[in-house]
Amino acid sequence: MYFRRRRGRPPKAKRITYDYRPREFYVQNALESVVISFSELEAMRLVDYEGLSLEEASARMSVSKSTVWRLLRSGRKKVVDALIRGKRIIVKEGR
Repeated sequence: MYFRRRRGRPPKAKRITYDYRPREFYVQNALESVVISFSELEAMRLVDYEGLSLEEASARMSVSKSTVWRLLRSGRKKVVDALIRGKRIIVKEGR
């Protein structure tokens, strides 16, 4: 059996300090949804909610600043898309 190998580095584990649980935020009659990973939510919590800098957030999550920035950009885009278009937000474990 042939397994296709991923290119590049394997994903690094991100340290998440808050006890997130899978949950959903519903909008009545929502036909679509967006999925936000725990790591995206953790990056948004540290930077947007707690007011940490990218450097401080990256140290807390044990990843690089560019990874935190990428998680922030992705998570924020999903949240804004859900708010503007009335989509359901699903928070669950993922990459």
